[in-house]
Amino acid sequence: MIGQLRHTVTLGTDVFGNLQRMDNALEGLPIKEQACREQLSNLQTQLETAKAEVQKPFPREAELNTKTARLEELNSLLNLDHKEPEIVDAEPDEDQRPPERRRPQLER
Repeated sequence: MIGQLRHTVTLGTDVFGNLQRMDNALEGLPIKEQACREQLSNLQTQLETAKAEVQKPFPREAELNTKTARLEELNSLLNLDHKEPEIVDAEPDEDQRPPERRRPQLER
């Protein structure tokens, strides 16, 4: 992996300015390395904590199983999983009929 890492520096037209930019980038590498090592250490600690948490039993597992069974029972009673949509009101109400058109009465 050594020699495979890349670090980019934006170069300008001034030769001495470019040298200064490269020197600054090289001086910043140990700081970036330290930050990466701290982040890696933090992630390893979090991984170990997560592994320990996974091994713990779920404190409300019995309650979860009871409520899941009750939910399945209610769903089967209501037949929510296999119910087809029903047409509740196929006929329009009397109030919903369109109003009759009035014919103008012309006098002769």
